[in-house]
Amino acid sequence: MDRPGYKEIYAFCIKLLSSRDFSEKELRKKVALKFSDVNASLIDSVIKELKNSGFLDERKTVLNLFNWKMESGWGKRKIRQYLIFKGFRPEIVDEVLLSVEFDYSYIVCTLKRKYDLRKNKEMLKAKRFLLQRGFSFLEIQSLLNC
Repeated sequence: MDRPGYKEIYAFCIKLLSSRDFSEKELRKKVALKFSDVNASLIDSVIKELKNSGFLDERKTVLNLFNWKMESGWGKRKIRQYLIFKGFRPEIVDEVLLSVEFDYSYIVCTLKRKYDLRKNKEMLKAKRFLLQRGFSFLEIQSLLNC
């Protein structure tokens, strides 16, 4: 069997990126699994071309994932950990976290729907819930005092 060339790897990457966004690390891993006998320099050139053509834009992907997780009720810390775990560079993640204004309205709606905050026991449950979602203690205090 012939070794795959640039075009096959590029087409595979485009197919992957058409279904969802990937970090560079995730994309490299997928390509390496699919084409195990390809050298790294060929993968590097494909990744470089994808970046130059705008198909692989980590900042845009981090921003999209950040907004999606924020709307799902996640806190900043948990979102940051998730994005770094997914293979995005910490400097890009931190840049997006600093540049975007965090919208707490999603989690406030969830709190009001899920808990009766007038009861002490429910207040403790809400605090645990928010801690698990990655909110800081200061954020929790301000959210529960609304």
